[in-house]
Amino acid sequence: MFYQTRLEMIAGIVACISLVPFTADAGLSGTLDKINQSGVITIGYDGSRIPLSFLSDQNQFIGYFQDLVGVIVEAVRVRLDRTDLRVRLIPVTAKTRIQLMESGAIDLEAGSTEDDVKQAQHLAVSNTIFVKTIRLLVKKGSGIHDFPDLKGKSVIVTTGTAARLIGEKDQRENMGMTIIIAKDPGTGFGTLQSEQAAALISDDVSLAVDRAKSSNPDDWAIVGTSLATESYRLLLPGGDSEFKELVDIAIARSEVFGEASRLYRKWFLSPIPPGGLNLALPMSDDMVSLFKNPNAEALQ
Repeated sequence: MFYQTRLEMIAGIVACISLVPFTADAGLSGTLDKINQSGVITIGYDGSRIPLSFLSDQNQFIGYFQDLVGVIVEAVRVRLDRTDLRVRLIPVTAKTRIQLMESGAIDLEAGSTEDDVKQAQHLAVSNTIFVKTIRLLVKKGSGIHDFPDLKGKSVIVTTGTAARLIGEKDQRENMGMTIIIAKDPGTGFGTLQSEQAAALISDDVSLAVDRAKSSNPDDWAIVGTSLATESYRLLLPGGDSEFKELVDIAIARSEVFGEASRLYRKWFLSPIPPGGLNLALPMSDDMVSLFKNPNAEALQ
């Protein structure tokens, strides 16, 4: 079979794999066997990231990651032929997620695993499920459109990657910026509103949430080329290629066939809890590229 594009290749392979029947007699091992024996798949979640994974007004965990994990759970149900498969949710943090995965308390974790997974070298990660970009939040009419416009100005940054990168850029390009480090992510936008800084530098999702929560969202704009990108992946048990392959195929299917795009529109371009926030964040070029060409290691 000849494919004109990489997209057609991935779609064709995934479609073929999805037609392969599974029966319990085919034999199971590792995580899938554990799930099949218990009838339960256990998901670790971080409930503090609007709109990726967070608590709803009804005290339920919802979000883009939660819906995408639902796609994976359905793939496990089909693979095991277990319509009675139950889902158990366990809260995790950056400090507890690895221990919980190593102990077998969770089968996969969604919400905390970014590019740096050095602590989890003996575990595994899925293909990419989300890409965030580091950009600028500015007052409309400020005349700031990109990072070069910040020369000689004060900027507010959250701790972590954004702070490190803007500090390196300031020194490398001799921009003469005054860099203010926010005490915590929640205080950055307040500093920007008080005009103590010309721009807030953070990932585009956090900036969109700050803007949406403000009293006048239309007064603010997310601008600038991406300073850097960071990718989210699911944390998985190590040494379990069968389970990783199933997860990666489910992710690739959602990205190639449009389900992930539908979920993006639901959580980033439509009113969501709490209070009908609309992040109004168009899909970045990096996300468009991801959906066209998923990381498909399991399919190569």
